[in-house]
Amino acid sequence: MSNVAHILGEMPPKERSTIMEDRIIQLEGELGDEEILTFTRCHFPFGTLVVTPDRIIILLQDGGVDVTQFADIASFSLIEGRKKLFGGYSETVFNTQMRNGTRYTGQGVGTDGQWGIRAARTMVAAHETYSLHPR
Repeated sequence: MSNVAHILGEMPPKERSTIMEDRIIQLEGELGDEEILTFTRCHFPFGTLVVTPDRIIILLQDGGVDVTQFADIASFSLIEGRKKLFGGYSETVFNTQMRNGTRYTGQGVGTDGQWGIRAARTMVAAHETYSLHPR
């Protein structure tokens, strides 16, 4: 079983319905030995955010691809969604500080609260690991 198939099997139906499965499966084949750690819906830019040990790849809704290397990222800050009083979760968002000084704020992830939190934590951990042991 591929790592993408394993992740898809763990995803809640609400989250799985919002991602582009065919494009992720194709990407997995194109990456070769580079492992896909997780993926989730991304709200800005709109598409599917894919996390690997070296980078973030966003498969854009319009068919494009946006790639950010962890080497270009200085830090992330994460604001985890919280459980709402009447069900559901508020959105999980992260801010990205680039090494060149550019800052991206309010990038939302996930449509299922717990999955978005999990994906964002995986992304932050992958960046920390990369920062400690750059390739």
